[in-house]
Amino acid sequence: MMDTIYEYFKTGNYKVILEPILNYGRADLGVYLGPKETIYVEVGTVSLYKLWFNLLTMKNIIFLIIPSEDKIIELKN
Repeated sequence: MMDTIYEYFKTGNYKVILEPILNYGRADLGVYLGPKETIYVEVGTVSLYKLWFNLLTMKNIIFLIIPSEDKIIELKN
């Protein structure tokens, strides 16, 4: 599933980074839409503490949590 998500954003001409460093931990993918817009993608499970901490400390980001092939949760701050 990670490869499919990676290819989806890559074909949209976005800069995609595997396992970018967050304020706490790493995400599975980082998608850079522009100078002030970033999407971090978590595929499968994610630590609630890591998610909470990063949402509190990082600004102007979107987290996409993809727990399964037919579900997506989007969180913005």
